[in-house]
Amino acid sequence: MLGAHDIDECLSHNGGCDSYCKNTLGSFICSCPDGYSLTSDYLSCADINECTKGMDDCQQLCINKPGTFECSCNSGYELVEDGTTCTEIDRCKKNNGECQHVCTSTLAAAVCSCKSGYQLAADKQTCIDIDECAGPATGGCKEVCVNLEGSYRCECDDSIDICLEGYKHMPITGQCLDINECEESNVDCKPDEECENLPGIDGKYRCILKYPADSIQ
Repeated sequence: MLGAHDIDECLSHNGGCDSYCKNTLGSFICSCPDGYSLTSDYLSCADINECTKGMDDCQQLCINKPGTFECSCNSGYELVEDGTTCTEIDRCKKNNGECQHVCTSTLAAAVCSCKSGYQLAADKQTCIDIDECAGPATGGCKEVCVNLEGSYRCECDDSIDICLEGYKHMPITGQCLDINECEESNVDCKPDEECENLPGIDGKYRCILKYPADSIQ
């Protein structure tokens, strides 16, 4: 009696397998490539949805693809090089977010703001000088307010003399400050005398001996 000869079913139409056919003694086995699984007929292959089966390692979003999957990110985030992790998009990284001064990155967009003394223009990107002298407040100056780029300064109105002789006007506070003639002018004191400022007495000064006579032995 002759021995039985195995028939290789895989040689005929791949054994009816969708993908891979492996011949076995007296039979055959179908199998599928990665990302697919064998269906109940043991012949066909169906895509595995890694996203619904928890087989993905995506940090935020998972998108199923035929035979595989792909990670994605929520709005305002971008995928890093590992292909799974998401990081917040730095919207200020490129061209400072188109902001002239200060850029703050948010999930929705780049938000521009301005340095002190400036305000945001209608385009929400460029900054324009604030005229602190405009309006009734006039920068808080008592007399003359001079607007500068990004700032301002207070000055005295030369037509107004509100301080007594020997005093100078402080424009920001509006006060009259005693002038120390001993420091700010050439005083008429002798070499053995020193200058003593006399605040409150019409801004005057006096000369006193450096070494009083009763101190000399």
